[in-house]
Amino acid sequence: MDSVGKVLGFLKDSVIFIMTELKQLERMNSFISNNILTYEVAINNLLDTIQELNNPMYNHIISQSTLCSILSLVNSHVLSLNKLVIRMNKWNDDIKKGGFKKFRALVRNRPSVLSEELFTKLLEIKPLLVEICQIEKEALGSGTRIKHPLLKASWVLSGRNQVNDSAIEKSIIAENIYLLLKIEMGGEIKRPDVWKRAIGKFVDGIDGCAASSIDDKISVSEMNEFVMPENKKTFKEVLLDYIDVEITSSIINNRSSSDSPKDSTGSDTESDSETSNNKVILYVPPEMKNETITIPIDFTGKTLNYNSKVEIPQCSGYGSNWPSSKLCEFTIPESNYSNLEFNYLEILCNGTDQGWGDTGHDNVRYQINDQPIQVGFFIHRLKCPDNNYKFVINWEKAKPGDKITMWLVCAPFGGWQAKMNTIVAKAYFE
Repeated sequence: MDSVGKVLGFLKDSVIFIMTELKQLERMNSFISNNILTYEVAINNLLDTIQELNNPMYNHIISQSTLCSILSLVNSHVLSLNKLVIRMNKWNDDIKKGGFKKFRALVRNRPSVLSEELFTKLLEIKPLLVEICQIEKEALGSGTRIKHPLLKASWVLSGRNQVNDSAIEKSIIAENIYLLLKIEMGGEIKRPDVWKRAIGKFVDGIDGCAASSIDDKISVSEMNEFVMPENKKTFKEVLLDYIDVEITSSIINNRSSSDSPKDSTGSDTESDSETSNNKVILYVPPEMKNETITIPIDFTGKTLNYNSKVEIPQCSGYGSNWPSSKLCEFTIPESNYSNLEFNYLEILCNGTDQGWGDTGHDNVRYQINDQPIQVGFFIHRLKCPDNNYKFVINWEKAKPGDKITMWLVCAPFGGWQAKMNTIVAKAYFE
């Protein structure tokens, strides 16, 4: 009887266990179908905001406070939540497919255990949203409403005392743009007087763009009303259109007007400058000479999957030990002109991820000679729908003769893929 009782007790417990798991499965399916997308959007927005706040142009504001450590902590939480959502979506897909995949999904992740983990971790999102909003307010202030990234950066650099104002002194914006230009040029601006005049004309064009009159202050509305050229990504490119090319003329008379040839009416005639003693000399300041060399690269495309080998040498940072492969190697060339100096290396890439689900994890890294490997960019199809990416290595980091090695890195999440289609490298000299 004891044996029979034990068997019946076991069967009863088994039935209760199965019923409980089925109820949890139903609850999980309902939650994932109705709510997981909302959480996924919230997490992606958090990741986008963190990536924006990690913009090097904001470093002097973020790094000089506890914001840097807070941002790092928020980022680690968000990445953990993101992995959970990816796992949930994969689990849900396997459940819907049925068969062996459904059985394996249920064995590996019991609905009761999974649901407890899901609901516990997703409770973290709300305080993270509040935290990131506070960081945005403190670091970016009113600048969060400025659409163009360059103009937003020129506002943010004003510092905590001004970033939340409705308008900032034009002179402060001009100083900030000069600082950003200096960063773009690798820490040194040649002929600063020329660039300062260009910046002055540029900020003058912003002042008064909105309904307010010209008042030597620039508001968020004026920033947004000002039309920035869409094809120019740096202040250097923008400001080149504001540089004056001053032409002065001087007439050198080698003889008096009384010696000028006369026509039949007795009036002076206009003489050709090559044959006349009256010469018009145009004094034109020498242009900023430059040279661009497109570097030949042996590359025909590469695709990595989430389960590919890890080939990248030891490095640090998020994703440093992920599936990876070398893309190419090339050397920065010398200029064809002895009077030109290396300015920067521009690398243009066209790459994609798997095309579904989350994004912003696959990345491209580079190495200068035997120096530590660094991140060039993360592949983010939502932020970059045309799949074209660019990163720059300036003269402070590299020089002609240096070897550049590039690596493709793929996220190790189920179904992930990273693909690099084209790579173009250009060396700029001035």
